[in-house]
Amino acid sequence: MAKKSNSSNNQIAQNKRARFDYHIDETFEAGLQLHGWEVKSIRAGKANLSDTYVIIRNGEAFLLNSQITP
Repeated sequence: MAKKSNSSNNQIAQNKRARFDYHIDETFEAGLQLHGWEVKSIRAGKANLSDTYVIIRNGEAFLLNSQITP
């Protein structure tokens, strides 16, 4: 039996529509602080990132218009 590969990519959600509609020159990687129910909902596929965007204010990144259904 084959072993599961431990990939370093722990990505749970991705905005595929943004990559389809726009040419992305540069990407940034960031983490989010989530609470218990948010983690469970995202892993269950209940995150909607279709209209999500990020703004940067005073050196902090803010994720806006994302929807995580409990």
